[in-house]
Amino acid sequence: MRRLIGSGALVLAAVAVGCGPEKELPDLPKQPKAAAAQGGDPHGAPPAATDPAAKAVLDRAVKAIADGDPVRIARGRSAKVTYQGGGIKLSTTSADLTPTVRVLETVWPDSAFVADDFKGQLANNTFYLRGQRGWLKTGLALNPASGTVDLGRVILTDLTAWHWMTLGLPLTDPAAVAFEATKKAPGTAVKIALPNRPVYLVTFDEATGLPVRVEFHPVEQGVRVHKVFTLADHKPFGGLTLATKIEMVQDGHLGERWAAPTWEFPESIPPSRFDPPKE
Repeated sequence: MRRLIGSGALVLAAVAVGCGPEKELPDLPKQPKAAAAQGGDPHGAPPAATDPAAKAVLDRAVKAIADGDPVRIARGRSAKVTYQGGGIKLSTTSADLTPTVRVLETVWPDSAFVADDFKGQLANNTFYLRGQRGWLKTGLALNPASGTVDLGRVILTDLTAWHWMTLGLPLTDPAAVAFEATKKAPGTAVKIALPNRPVYLVTFDEATGLPVRVEFHPVEQGVRVHKVFTLADHKPFGGLTLATKIEMVQDGHLGERWAAPTWEFPESIPPSRFDPPKE
């Protein structure tokens, strides 16, 4: 069986899953599409330019990630990382996370290859992002939503929230607009707007300045959902201080948990790595 799943079943932030008849997921309650039309982004519309107080918070974070040398942030533009310790909740009715090894190869700001190995419990998922479009293969089968902007947007907004955010790349992008710095435990929260993404509310730790929480409200399959990524246990990798424990909660349900990363920062990744897959 192959089907696109909305908020509820959580695979790469509830994009899609593929499964055989013997492992069919239960049907999930559908949310009315009208929910998406009830107002805009809860974090509001960004101003025309970054405000000074917000910029100061971002500048401190960039220095914290890059050990005082903001130029190092560019190392993460091309990145490869493997999370050996991780898991995904494939349904809200599942009691546990399905053990998963995740491999990511990415080029900021909009190219990604993401491979999820379910260790034989399910057919593996492979996600591709190129520009604004996304593709998904489950085993050898191409998901019906492949090639769409809708699927691409989910992959893009999620990777920005945790993978690229821990690398500090959204914090230094010239197109980013940061605004409304406010005190929020355990530090200061700043709203960050980027092209083709929802507004992110990013909380930076008071003691370290590092990003530790990212909250946002994307629209997926016509429904506005609520996602929170927590970034914890930061450690040095190749001159960057990066989160080694990540959790994602969607609409109050734990959906993903990642740990034990190994990072590489190649000079480049060939664009062909992100070519759309064929069935």
